[in-house]
Amino acid sequence: MQKFTVSLLLTALVLIPGWLKAQDEASLIRESAEKIAQATLDLDFSQIVTFTYPGLVELMGGKDQMITLMESSLGGMKEQGFVIESVEIGQPSKRVKAGEEIHCLVPQKLAMTFSGGTIITESDMIGISQDQGKSWTFLGTSNMTTEQLLAILPEYNVDELGLPQSKEPQVIEKE
Repeated sequence: MQKFTVSLLLTALVLIPGWLKAQDEASLIRESAEKIAQATLDLDFSQIVTFTYPGLVELMGGKDQMITLMESSLGGMKEQGFVIESVEIGQPSKRVKAGEEIHCLVPQKLAMTFSGGTIITESDMIGISQDQGKSWTFLGTSNMTTEQLLAILPEYNVDELGLPQSKEPQVIEKE
């Protein structure tokens, strides 16, 4: 019995640090995703760009160009009466190696009101770490084709993560 207890204790000592690291990493991913969610609610475009995958920022013409584009598109939505009411972040998926990066999927649920009611969208963001999990940026994928995704993230590991999911938007009409 004592031999079994010692064996169990040694196994726990080997496994617990890895489990704790995974928990810490998931917390860091979620915390970073919460920051981009809050920036979205606040329409803080500079902060949104800070937590956006640098490859996309570059593709959009750089930070200033991306901010101008967001101001234009979200400003136009605001003029039409659309207001982002909430952004909920779910638990990150497993983390997988993708070339020199680490990727995971992070579910998000966004609720936006407009004169006719509320639109709720659910989709996965891709969490991306370029520094072995120390920091995370994100790539929204709700309107992205597989070809576009792989053009931005050519090392994306479809076999292990699958493709990001995006549900059909739900419209709740005002009564």
